[in-house]
Amino acid sequence: MKLRRIVGCLLLSGIALSISATDRARAASTPWTVWVDDDDDDGDGQPDRVASELDTSGLDERLRVAGGRLDLGGEGLRLFVGSKLVTSKASLPRSKPALIQARAVGRWSFSVDGESQQVTALRAYRVAAGKWIAPLFASVSRERPGAWGSGQDPEAFAVGVRAPMGALPKQIWLRSYSQTKRELDVRGPLTLRPRPCPSAQAQTECGVSESLRLVATNVDRAHPKAGLALQVELGGHVELGLSEHPSDHSGRQELHLVAPGETGKTPRVGQVRLRVHVLRQGAGGSPAVGGTSEGAERVMRRELRDSAALWSQCGLRFAVEQLKVVEPPPSGLLSIGCEQGAMSAGGVLQLNVADRPLQLSWPAGLDPRQVAVRIRAAIERLGFAVEFSDNGRSGYSDLPTVDLLVRDKQGKLLSLTAVTDGERPRPLSSDAGVSVCLGEVALRDGLDHFDDFNASSGTLEERSLVKALQDGDPASIDLFVVPSFASSGRIGESFIYSAGSSMRNVLIVDRAGIRAGSRSYVLAHELGHVLLDMPGHPDDFGVDDPGRLMDSDASESSVFGPRRLSLEDCRRVWSQSGAAAPLPLIQEVASGLPKQLLVESPSSDD
Repeated sequence: MKLRRIVGCLLLSGIALSISATDRARAASTPWTVWVDDDDDDGDGQPDRVASELDTSGLDERLRVAGGRLDLGGEGLRLFVGSKLVTSKASLPRSKPALIQARAVGRWSFSVDGESQQVTALRAYRVAAGKWIAPLFASVSRERPGAWGSGQDPEAFAVGVRAPMGALPKQIWLRSYSQTKRELDVRGPLTLRPRPCPSAQAQTECGVSESLRLVATNVDRAHPKAGLALQVELGGHVELGLSEHPSDHSGRQELHLVAPGETGKTPRVGQVRLRVHVLRQGAGGSPAVGGTSEGAERVMRRELRDSAALWSQCGLRFAVEQLKVVEPPPSGLLSIGCEQGAMSAGGVLQLNVADRPLQLSWPAGLDPRQVAVRIRAAIERLGFAVEFSDNGRSGYSDLPTVDLLVRDKQGKLLSLTAVTDGERPRPLSSDAGVSVCLGEVALRDGLDHFDDFNASSGTLEERSLVKALQDGDPASIDLFVVPSFASSGRIGESFIYSAGSSMRNVLIVDRAGIRAGSRSYVLAHELGHVLLDMPGHPDDFGVDDPGRLMDSDASESSVFGPRRLSLEDCRRVWSQSGAAAPLPLIQEVASGLPKQLLVESPSSDD
């Protein structure tokens, strides 16, 4: 009996040893796949496959391997611990994984704790107009559906894959994500059809997918002629993988989203900074949109996202630095000259500055600026701070006017009031030439808006609103959302950067403009005036094209509505608002592409 039990234990032990060996063999034969790391995640201008230190904060092609005794056997692989390149051998605790990077296409071996593993390294290309370009990148399609499928879309491309002989995958998957890592869209499987490789390299083969385009809106994605289209978001990312469900043993390739490319230039990504002020109708009143503060923020986030989707056609994304619901500012602005600047005839100013009386006289023969200098000095003697700003000369004024914005030492806007006789306010100035006005923002009857004569200066109410809340950084754009404009069908306006302008890089949109949404894209359109540095519209003196974003009278919510930006528009945006502009509004950010893109030719190699 005892012998029988011993034999039984030996048999069980043999079975256990056999299972363990089988598990090790299965682990050793597990296929690993990684993509050649051609892009530039750390933004130093060089491909990651030659860098000795890499950023690990975002998506990357490197494979994560559990710690232990790691040994890379060939030149095709490199080993990173965190962001640092280490030698081809390392011993790490299990809690500290390593990252394996591929430098070239091929089959490469490595071992973990003495167990042999094999990696298949693939390379991804953008294939368009007969050229194979690595790393993989694309821009958002700007074409109308009528051109889709005709081969005329310059942003259409195919995905090319180079693999070791016998290892070319049959299909690939594309998956897009937003900036917040929310999944946007999935396309796959895309069949790879064998194609001759663009350059000679021993023991490799190539395949190409069907033609693909990236689109920014679901309207474009769902159009019957969209074909193979993937919805994307600039600032997010697109993953290229070999299966519908990514595995720990299968790496992911990044597809970078950039501005439309031009021959000889590396495609770019630009960021535009925005500050958003949603005005209440009055003190304690409802915000212009959304009903509540939370609702207003939700509405504006959606509207900004839709506007960013259109401007991604030019490789631009928006950074919202502030989004606040605010009350109309108090009457803290003093306009010297009001709407019509003229020479002084001599007079006296009477004013209450935060309940402190101020009286000042000046002689005849002064222009509005000289009078403003005297008033500013008098207010500063009371212990307050004064911001001095010149206005552009209006079409019905001899001289430009000046605004004074009065704050306390902590920067809080003060309330200025007129001196009263009983209940009746006195005129602020007795000068018949230089009048003085208080800037008041009363939105319940709509915001007074500029016309053709005072477009460079804006109205007193517009200046009182904007100058009170705008930040001091001219390289950012301020957006004001108001309940309505007064006495017109206007729903949006903009103030561009130009000589003599009182307000620069400012947008004002009302509730109707926001509610118009995708019918008119009012916010995106007004942003275009500032970014393009263009006060007019393409159809003012040219052909009407309601499909263009900057058309003056477009209103159509379908795929043929005002949503398109031409390549010429994109060139102008980067020229007028890019780094070379007098006042750059676009900050170029790392695109994930090296300075010199690899263009495959018969003489190139890996």
